[in-house]
Amino acid sequence: MNEARDGNRPSAPERQLGVIVKMPAAASVELAGHAGFDYVMIDTEHGAGDMIELEHHVRAAETAGIRPLVRVSDARSPDILRALDAGACGIIAPHALSELEVRQAVSLTRYPPAGRRGLALSTRAGAYGTRTAAEHVQAADELLLIVQIEDAEALERLPEILDAEGLDGIFIGPSDLSASLGVRGQTDHPAVEAAIERVVEAVLQRPSLRLCVLASDEHEALRWFDRGAHLVLVNISTLLSTRLRDIRGAVAEASLSEARS
Repeated sequence: MNEARDGNRPSAPERQLGVIVKMPAAASVELAGHAGFDYVMIDTEHGAGDMIELEHHVRAAETAGIRPLVRVSDARSPDILRALDAGACGIIAPHALSELEVRQAVSLTRYPPAGRRGLALSTRAGAYGTRTAAEHVQAADELLLIVQIEDAEALERLPEILDAEGLDGIFIGPSDLSASLGVRGQTDHPAVEAAIERVVEAVLQRPSLRLCVLASDEHEALRWFDRGAHLVLVNISTLLSTRLRDIRGAVAEASLSEARS
């Protein structure tokens, strides 16, 4: 996970692989780390865990050597502060609709004068008061802010969103994008594919931004890396459910064949 940096702003890395874990599932976070993944996106937008659970998930990530990103419920959510105080290395904010919303999210992740994040050294991120203010602020300067493009409205404002100061990356949300475009659930619909391609091309024209995408398996992940993606995420829940259905289906088919013979 060696990432070159220009001053305090992170530059886009090469081929980072991550998993999406919906709380509560701290053991899955550890598993992904031990399996060698670079990032885990701890999902508090759709997950059922609370802030205490979140700390446990971040702690699990650190012990297993995987970097914890936290997806919050909104770009203006106070949960951004709680996630960062818990020790998250970055924030993924869904449904970014405008430059203003991105700037608000940036402000919540940065200390003054760049933002308005509250400074408390007694938090877990501050090593419970054993870290100096200078050390803590320096670490905060390296936090990532990634916003999700998943609405038709955001597509119309794409250039201003991508050019927002303090933004580190874009994560494309195909499911919500399909719903917003009127073809709910049809992520392979031509309108959705065209919208995704539009976002991909715009992000790749900005070297300072990470392109973050979702993949269903290793084959799709490799295709995305070949297209220039920097962070590819796979969903542990989806992978597990798919594999379980495959196993159950294969056994059921074998049993049926035996019954016929």
